[in-house]
Amino acid sequence: MKVTRFLACTIVAFLLYFSNVQLYAQTQGELKQAKLGFAVYACPKSDFNSFRVNVSWKPPFPNADNKYYVELSDADGNFDNPTTLSTITDKNNRSEIPVIFQFPSTTQGKKYKIRVRSTSPSNEVIAFWEAGSNRGKRLKFIIRTLPLR
Repeated sequence: MKVTRFLACTIVAFLLYFSNVQLYAQTQGELKQAKLGFAVYACPKSDFNSFRVNVSWKPPFPNADNKYYVELSDADGNFDNPTTLSTITDKNNRSEIPVIFQFPSTTQGKKYKIRVRSTSPSNEVIAFWEAGSNRGKRLKFIIRTLPLR
């Protein structure tokens, strides 16, 4: 009798715990997408180095302590040691967030990627551009440093 009651209580506690975890997971928003404000080429130079990525968040909104990071991969497209291009801390009540950033002056190559990630809740997306038949694909882009004029 005691064993049966113990098992019943354990099963009920187990079910309640996991139903709360599932309910919590369903109420979290997420990064929907990140669209680059340029296509294929980014050409930073001394008198122009301002680029844009538009971040979309799927409600409900993130927690108040959330931070968004816009990060640049290494020259091979890996995010093992990303470069932070921008940090956003005050846009947690918006579903669309335009972010302006600059590339490091030494950046040049064909395989770079930009990632946007959030911290609370933790989430990430790779940025993409929309152009012709590549619409919506997460493609690498080319960064070329132009000579000074």
